[in-house]
Formats: sequence, structure tokens, C-alpha cells
Amino acid sequence: NADTAVRVRAIATAMGYLKNQSAADLAQKQSHVVGVLVPTEHTNFADEIIKGMQAKAHELNYELLVTFIESDEVRQLQTVQSLLSRQVLAIFMLAIDPSDALLEMLTRSDVQLISISNQLNTKIPSISSDNYAMMHQVVDF
Repeated sequence: NADTAVRVRAIATAMGYLKNQSAADLAQKQSHVVGVLVPTEHTNFADEIIKGMQAKAHELNYELLVTFIESDEVRQLQTVQSLLSRQVLAIFMLAIDPSDALLEMLTRSDVQLISISNQLNTKIPSISSDNYAMMHQVVDF
């Protein structure tokens, strides 16, 4: 009954109930979480890309889970394993140069991988700027 649903939602709101999105994603068998791997070295380039990703994720009702990758391979593997355990829909790798072990872990997963700024191999789609065209613009300027 619609009236009962309205009353239940009102009570839940009054009690401060928060929906368990992980449980909802599990029940729907589809995640609404997208992971982003970012190097620990801070850059304005990464900040702007993450801001844009966050805005688009919000617009499409997805959650962005940003994790930082350190240079230590063991820590990298732990970080990615933790991210994969969250049942993310996809992982964006922002200017990451993964080790062979990390790349193997990522490609073995069923998660869609997208590399931003680096072309890792022919199996992982990548998004990058056209450095050749940019250099022509600089020289022609």
C-alpha cells in the first residue's frame, strides 16, 4: 500500500536510517561504485580529472571511490585487492604505471579497466591527450 510506504519512509527518515548501498547493489547484482587509482604524488592535473569524474558520477547516480597508489608494490597490491573487494563496477587508473603483478591482478578481475593518461597495453582502453597535436600548437604559436 502506498500510504504504508510513505509512513515507513517518514519513520525511517526521522530515525536517521541510511540505506545500505552495498547491500542494495548486492541484491540488484550491479554495483554503482567506480574505483579510481591515483598516484600519491599530488598534481593539479589529477585534481581536475577527479573533480570532473566526481561530477559525472554524481549526475549518473554512481559513487566514486578514490584510492591512492604508493610506489611500494606490496602496498599497491593490498590497495587494489581492497578496492576489488568492494565489488566496483570499473577501475580508472589515473597516470598509473602498474607493475606486472599489479597489472595481472587487475586484468584477472572481472572489473572494467580504463587507463587515463597512460596507454598500458592493447587490452586496456586508455584515454589520453594528443601530445603530437599539442606540440604542433605550441610550435605554431
